Amino acid sequence: MSPIFTLLVKRKLKILESDGHEIACHGYNHISVFNYKDTSDLYINNEILPSIKTLHSMGFKVVSFAYPFGDSTPTMDSLLLKYFKYIRKATYNINNTTINNYDNIYANKNSYYIVNAMGIDYNDKISLKNFETGIKRAISNNEILILYAHSIDTIKGDFIIQSEYLEKLFAICKKNKIKSLTMKDMDKFYSK
Repeated sequence: MSPIFTLLVKRKLKILESDGHEIACHGYNHISVFNYKDTSDLYINNEILPSIKTLHSMGFKVVSFAYPFGDSTPTMDSLLLKYFKYIRKATYNINNTTINNYDNIYANKNSYYIVNAMGIDYNDKISLKNFETGIKRAISNNEILILYAHSIDTIKGDFIIQSEYLEKLFAICKKNKIKSLTMKDMDKFYSK
């Protein structure tokens, strides 16, 4: 990366961090772990170490990793725990199932270092009612519902969460007295 580009990225990331977002690792080139199935050392050397080094050089202490495309393997999960405290994979909503049926997207006090997350972008088709059902399960079971989204915009499209929809999700959270947590907040949440 050019020094000017690096400086711009660092400034934007620092703004996000100051707004309460966690800066995490997502791989250096955003390549699926499945491209490295038989060569986990190469994945670590090509995707993980350069990403950690770049983020550290910008002043970020990285404690979590989100797999590109949500792809993972048990072997890679174990290896990545040497570099990160938290690992996030992805689960996809199949046939518009209510999200409270996906046990693996709920962290609990016994299992939150390796978690799955459900996408809530437009293409993931999670209705407000479905979202609220998921929130209610999390409240009932003292769990954390793990979700992710990509770009915020006003248009409908793949890998976009509409700002209007996001505002409605926040209203549901406010009504249910739910606060947003980062991955690194989970230790504090469960040590209460």
